[in-house]
Amino acid sequence: MLHKFSRGIWGALLVAAPLYIFGTFNHDLWRPAEAREAGIAREMIENGNWVATHLNGRPFLEKPPLYTWLMAGPLLVFGYQDWAVRLPVLFFTLATLAAVYGLARAALPPRAAQASVIALGTMALFLEVNHGAMVDNGLVFFMLAAMWAAFTALETELPRRRRWAAAAFAASAGMAFLCKGGVGVVLIGAALCGYLTHARQWHKIPRLSPAAGFLIFGALAGAWLLALWQRGGAEYFKIFFIHNHCQRLAGTFEPIKVRWYYLPYLLAVAMPWTLVIPAGIQHLRGQSANNPVLRRFALFLLWWVGAMYLVLNIAGEKGQQYLLPLLPPLAVFAGAWVEATFAGSMPPSGWRLHTTRLFAVLATLVSLALPLAPMWLTGERLAGGAVLAAGMAVAGFYTCRGMLRREWRVMWRALAGMAVGAGLTLGWSWEPYLNQCKSMKPLMAALERHLPAEAELWGYKLSENTAGALIFYGHPARPFDDLRALPAQSGAAAFALIVSYPPGRDPADFAEVLPDWQPVFNQEYAGRFYLLLRRAHQPRPGAAAPR
Repeated sequence: MLHKFSRGIWGALLVAAPLYIFGTFNHDLWRPAEAREAGIAREMIENGNWVATHLNGRPFLEKPPLYTWLMAGPLLVFGYQDWAVRLPVLFFTLATLAAVYGLARAALPPRAAQASVIALGTMALFLEVNHGAMVDNGLVFFMLAAMWAAFTALETELPRRRRWAAAAFAASAGMAFLCKGGVGVVLIGAALCGYLTHARQWHKIPRLSPAAGFLIFGALAGAWLLALWQRGGAEYFKIFFIHNHCQRLAGTFEPIKVRWYYLPYLLAVAMPWTLVIPAGIQHLRGQSANNPVLRRFALFLLWWVGAMYLVLNIAGEKGQQYLLPLLPPLAVFAGAWVEATFAGSMPPSGWRLHTTRLFAVLATLVSLALPLAPMWLTGERLAGGAVLAAGMAVAGFYTCRGMLRREWRVMWRALAGMAVGAGLTLGWSWEPYLNQCKSMKPLMAALERHLPAEAELWGYKLSENTAGALIFYGHPARPFDDLRALPAQSGAAAFALIVSYPPGRDPADFAEVLPDWQPVFNQEYAGRFYLLLRRAHQPRPGAAAPR
C-alpha cells in the first residue's frame, strides 16, 4: 500500500513541486512577515531562550515557538543565510501536498488525488504563502494531517489502523497548537463538530480514542505551557492567552472588519480553480448517491470549509492568509472534477462545461503572461524569457485544441505542462522582480554604508518586520516610542537613529523635535519610508513635541 501511495504522489509532485523548488531560495527576506520570523529565530539563538520568543528584547508571544525552532535549526547549521530560513517552508509545502494526496485517496481514485495535489499547488494563496517563511504554512500542514487522520479513524474498520489514525489526529492537533496556538484546535473542533452533528456520527467518537488523545495532546501542548509558566509566570500567560487569543478573537488590536470580509477573498484565494470547484462538489454529490463512504467524505469536506469559514468570520481579527486551511478540501473538489472529465463525465452542455472552458482559458492566459510580464514591468530583457514563452505557447495551443474538441485528457495534460513551465518561470523571472519590490536588503546596505562601527542604533516605532530584519542582518535597534525622551536617553556622540514612518508624514516634523540631529538619508525601502539621523552634539533642552 505504501508503495502504491508513493508511486502515485511522485507523478503529482513532478508537476507541482517546481513551483516551489525553483522560487523559494533565490530571494532575500520579504515583507510583510518573513523578516520578522527570521529576526525572532536569530534572537532565540543568541539569547538562548528556547521557550518564549522575543522581538527586540520584548516578549513576542503571539504564537508558540515550534515554527521558530524549525527555522533556528538550519540557521545554527548554515549560519544566518536568507535561504536557510526557508528550508522549513519547502518541507511543509511538500508535506502538505503529499498529505492532500492521502486525504483524497481516502475516498477517491488515484487520478483524482493527483489532480488534487496539482490544484492545491497552483492555488493563488498557497503560492503566495508558501514562498516565504510564515507560520501559516506550518499550521495548514498540521491541520490537514489532523483532519485526514480524524476521517480515517472515523471510517476505517481495521482496529490497528484506527488506533494509529486516532493517535495521529491527537498528535497533529497538538502540533497545530504548538505552531500557532489555539486557533488551529478551534478550527479543527468546529469542523468535526459540524460534520458529526450533520452526519449523525456522534456514536463514532470513541474511534478517536478521546482519553488517549487528550494525553497525547496534553503531553505536547502542556510541556511547553509548563515551561512558559516557569519562565514568565502569570505575565507570560496573560500575554499569550488574553492579549494574543481573546483580544485577537474580539478584534481589539485593529478595527473590526465587516462579517462578510472573507467572501471576496474566498473566491480569490483558490483561483483559478474557483471556477471548477462547484462542478466538483456537484459531481461528488451525484456519485455518492449509492456510496455511503463517498457521501460522508463529501459532507466532511463541506463542513471543513463551512465551519472554518464561519469561525474565521466571527473572529474580530481578519487576514486573507487565515483562509489557507480551507484550500485542501477545495483542492480535493477540484481534483474530483478533473477525474470526472478524464472518465468522460462532462455534460454536453450546461454551466459545468462553460466554467471548465473558462478555467482553461484563464489558466492559459495567466501562464502565457508569466514569462513576459516581468520584462514588461522592468523594461529589461530576461535571458531565456523567449524560450519559456514559446514553451508556454505550445502548451497553450494544445490546451485550447483539447478544450474546443472536448478532448479533456489532452487539455488537462497540457495544463499540467504549463504548470511545470510556470514553476521554471517563477524562479527565472518573477522572483528577481518581486525581490526588487519586497527585499529588506537595500535598507541594510544603506545602514552599513552610513553607520560607523561604534554607532548605537535606536528605532522609533519600528514595525515588527523592520525590527526583525535589523536583528537578522546584525543591526538591532534599541526600541523607543517617545521622541522627546531620546536626547535624555542617548549619551554617545556617535549615535544613530532610524525612524520608520508611513507615507504622508513630513520628515520636517522630526527635525522640529530633534534639532540637534542631522539627517543622513531619507529613502523608501520595500514600501515604507526610512529616515536615518545622526546626533551631531548634545541636544538643547525643551524640544517641542511633534504636531
